[in-house]
Amino acid sequence: MQDRYTGDVGDFGKYGLLNEIYEKSNESIKLGINWYYVTRQEKQTGDGRHIAYLRDENKNSKKYHDCFPNLYSQLKSIVNYRSRNIKEIEKGLILPTTTVFYSEPLPYSSVKPIERRKDRENWFEKSLIKLKTSDIVFLDPDNGIQTDKVKKTQIRAIKYVFTDEVMSLLSCKISGAGTSVSFSF
Repeated sequence: MQDRYTGDVGDFGKYGLLNEIYEKSNESIKLGINWYYVTRQEKQTGDGRHIAYLRDENKNSKKYHDCFPNLYSQLKSIVNYRSRNIKEIEKGLILPTTTVFYSEPLPYSSVKPIERRKDRENWFEKSLIKLKTSDIVFLDPDNGIQTDKVKKTQIRAIKYVFTDEVMSLLSCKISGAGTSVSFSF
């Protein structure tokens, strides 16, 4: 997640889904968000422009609004009048106030690849500690799950969640339930 993407149409979908899950649980679950927060400055690629759904002149804006009126209004306010950053989401107006956020930036500045790997592993371990009380943890990387072409030792690894991280998180959550599950990617 990068601040410049805050409030885009992808956010509308994921926050709408998370709020629905929370409501369907009779507000009994605790959500956790690991932003996979990227602060590294990149060349502007046009990403983060997917906010036309918030414009009144957009033919579908009413449909978006009607789907989740409060969420729509809050995201529109962030994009149009406030600051597009994750701190705005963490204020408790978008997701349940009990949501736990891990917003430490992903490390990327180490020069040596082995140090980058270690920094990443330490960052992830801290996320597990922060999010351990959450019933559901949502991972929010820029580009999704790793591909075969991306390694943790590369700078571009900050854009991905790695399968071992997913498995580690699942292991933590499942071990507390007295069950075992296996997954493959």
